[in-house]
Amino acid sequence: MALAARTKGEAWRVFVLVGDGELQEGSNWEAAMCAQHYQLDNLVVIIDCNEIQQGDFTENTIRMEPLADRRFRGS
Repeated sequence: MALAARTKGEAWRVFVLVGDGELQEGSNWEAAMCAQHYQLDNLVVIIDCNEIQQGDFTENTIRMEPLADRRFRGS
């Protein structure tokens, strides 16, 4: 949606809410790399870091910290 807005010359922003457990999926990181590639400054991702995912705590599955170091910065 953020890329579509950019393509159409629209000024609106896209907000996405993801859970910390979701960030263990490769598709989320592929989307983040895509956003960086297209420099989508109209995309805002909000991460719910409740340290719980389906079936267990996130740290028992895959260590998420330091999550802040994994963020993508604009070029």
